[in-house]
Amino acid sequence: MDAKESRNLGKVLNFELGKKRFVKVSFKEMKKYSEDLATEILKRYGPPDVIVYAQRGGMLIARLLSDALNVRNLVCISAMYYSKSNTRYASVKTGGVPKIDAKSYILVVDDIADTGKTLKTLCSGIRSKSRSKVITCTFGMKPQSVIKPDLCDFRVSNDTWVIFEYEEFETTRNFSQTGNEAGLRFIKQNF
Repeated sequence: MDAKESRNLGKVLNFELGKKRFVKVSFKEMKKYSEDLATEILKRYGPPDVIVYAQRGGMLIARLLSDALNVRNLVCISAMYYSKSNTRYASVKTGGVPKIDAKSYILVVDDIADTGKTLKTLCSGIRSKSRSKVITCTFGMKPQSVIKPDLCDFRVSNDTWVIFEYEEFETTRNFSQTGNEAGLRFIKQNF
């Protein structure tokens, strides 16, 4: 292992081992969260013209909200803040933000506002190309997030690792690669 790999492994371990709690969010819970959020969205803002989601985390929430809100216009923006080994990049990497206009507003969604940097980057990119109102929505958020979503359904502490049911294998690989025994036990007991 060279010095760069050693530094990256240290960053991954610091990221993972800083998480003392683990929470599983099931598909059933995600469906309930999306129904709750759709109700609140309609109550507070009415239906959006378009739903923009961060690829990959926002894919499922966008589809669930699309169904609940009867919005067929979905826009995917590639956004990455963590590498495959959970090492944070210096900044959020996006695949480019298209020009999006809406009569009512644009709903920007992601699964969780952990640091909030992905959501902030997407919103900044959209606002730089559009005069449309932007509303943000996540299933969950942490206090450390640099942006507070307009709507979210649950909050967890900064030291909590939220594992969505759709990322079981990815999380297991990450925990295995870094020797996160507590995380591996949690996965084995809950998935």
